[in-house]
Amino acid sequence: MNNKTKLSIAGAIIMVGVFISVSGATAQTSQMSVLPTCNSVTFNGYVTPNGNPTTVWFEWGTSTALGNQTNKQIFNSNSNFSQLVNGLAEDTTYYYRAMATNIEGNAVGQIVSFRTSTCTVPIPLPTVNISADQTNLQYNGSTVVRWNSNNATSCFGSNGSNGWSGNKSFSGSFTTGALTNGTTFSITCSNATGQVNDSVTISVAPKPLNPPGVETRPPTVTTMTAY
Repeated sequence: MNNKTKLSIAGAIIMVGVFISVSGATAQTSQMSVLPTCNSVTFNGYVTPNGNPTTVWFEWGTSTALGNQTNKQIFNSNSNFSQLVNGLAEDTTYYYRAMATNIEGNAVGQIVSFRTSTCTVPIPLPTVNISADQTNLQYNGSTVVRWNSNNATSCFGSNGSNGWSGNKSFSGSFTTGALTNGTTFSITCSNATGQVNDSVTISVAPKPLNPPGVETRPPTVTTMTAY
């Protein structure tokens, strides 16, 4: 009896190859459509050995000459199988086909193409640094806070005083105004990858005590009369 091997590529079943068997053994491989990434692809399949150990694999390459093989897998019972191929070039057309063989013969699938996408360059986390011209002030003293960031799409100030909190430019400076207590100025910068923060604390000396009062009086002159 003649039994055709079924090879399904990207959802379309193509009847190719012939296994000749007196036992009625057949093998079916089925490659289900899987989108490739920019540098890899996974081939999936299904095999029906029908009593005969059956070897399955995929052939692939950048032309219809193919030239590369995935690892071979052997199945004795109905099974799903898959093969991950890494190290592909981005934005490149590849060709592949499914293959199967057992003691009754071979099956060769139709060559089908796919194209890898362009790899997206990961966006690095932003960076931000904040500092103050002076970090130790006298009571009611003032200083300038400065910051700069890289790879940020937004920055936001928090804590602080005298109007510091709120949206910030990616770099700049801010005059603290008179400070009467220790104060921390914080900034958070973000992008699509994540966010980072930094802060600077300015210490303020206690309010000085009032000095003791001093009163100056004119001298008193006393005239003494002699008798």
